[in-house]
Amino acid sequence: MKLLTYALNDLPEFKQLLSAIDGGACPAAVSGLAAVHRAHFAAALGLVTGRPTVVVCADEGEAGRMARDISALAEVQVPMLTPRSYIFHTGATVSRQWEHRRLTLLDQLSRGEVPFLVATAEALVQYTIPPQTLSNARLELKPGASYDLNTLTEQLADMGYTRCDQVEGVGQFALRGGILDVFAPGMENPVRAEFWGDEIDTMGSFDSATQRRTENVDRALLLPAAEVLPHLAPGGLPGLTAKLEKLAAKARKEGQNDLAATLAQDREALEQGIFPAADRYLPLIYPELTTALDYLPADACIMLSECPRVEERAKTYQWQLEEDIKTLLERGELDSACADLALTPGRLFRAMEEFPLVFLDSFTISTYPVPPRSLIPVTAKQLSPFGASLDTAVQDLSHYQATGFSVLVLAGSE
Repeated sequence: MKLLTYALNDLPEFKQLLSAIDGGACPAAVSGLAAVHRAHFAAALGLVTGRPTVVVCADEGEAGRMARDISALAEVQVPMLTPRSYIFHTGATVSRQWEHRRLTLLDQLSRGEVPFLVATAEALVQYTIPPQTLSNARLELKPGASYDLNTLTEQLADMGYTRCDQVEGVGQFALRGGILDVFAPGMENPVRAEFWGDEIDTMGSFDSATQRRTENVDRALLLPAAEVLPHLAPGGLPGLTAKLEKLAAKARKEGQNDLAATLAQDREALEQGIFPAADRYLPLIYPELTTALDYLPADACIMLSECPRVEERAKTYQWQLEEDIKTLLERGELDSACADLALTPGRLFRAMEEFPLVFLDSFTISTYPVPPRSLIPVTAKQLSPFGASLDTAVQDLSHYQATGFSVLVLAGSE
């Protein structure tokens, strides 16, 4: 399929797009592209230029199709960045499956290991753990290295892991004597480290269903099990609890008794080592508010698939989040100092302007999220399937060859 992708390099409009990107004439608005053509352009751009390429879609359904198309055209596995669910209520039972996938992908982005990425608008506006903070929060286990087991288990708890009797899912760890089991985001199977004193004697992965070791490993990278970790706040937990006490005193002074009670309860929970709904204090924990865009390399190119839909989706998410925040404020469950939890659509697109930005649309539109500096119309169409009608296929091929088109025929078998 790479042959089909590289063939796009001979298209004048594609060359014009490359010139716009290299010459600083972005944002560039490319029109006339159906969904498969947008995937074709994105795959070719990444392969030809070597730039990390990010395609932003309106929703997860479209993002999934785009990721599959680019994977086929570029012959590389393309990951998809999706949003996570904010946890605003203490004790709420929420699956962190998507959050674990996000952490794995953000870590890969920080190390430059993602040549292609498909993301939804919601996934890019949500605030998350800063890149350097994530890098500092990683733990690495190696056979032959020494670790204090008490300190190690405390670190895992601070990283959002749940201690249990038997590891069955991501984000859990278990300690039995000198045997530590841990299942970190990004792992296909959990890892078992057997200690001899403070030193790891042997280490291997195991099947969580049977609890039997499957193979030896020489390294285990442990990522945090949550994006928002209270102990990473400036000054650690003491610094965060001091801020909550200060906000509680202010709330009492202003007659906001419900809010003061919430802040006091959460402060006490933190002091006892219990995590409240940490997303309520995201701006206090990470004062330098960052998004997934901060993980992109400087030379990355961002492409918006049907930008009116992407913009509308970002606005809808902002409205939904604002309604949730308004309810929390009214109930005294959120302090106004912590109400900024995501980029507005305007701030999102301004942040995207730091990179070469390309709009991929079916039609030229009257207004773009950011005024384009280049307009590139493309004439493209999709043919109806030929099915078993070889005569029709031959007629079409003959017509395109006679009119000067290049023709590439893909068949299911030799």
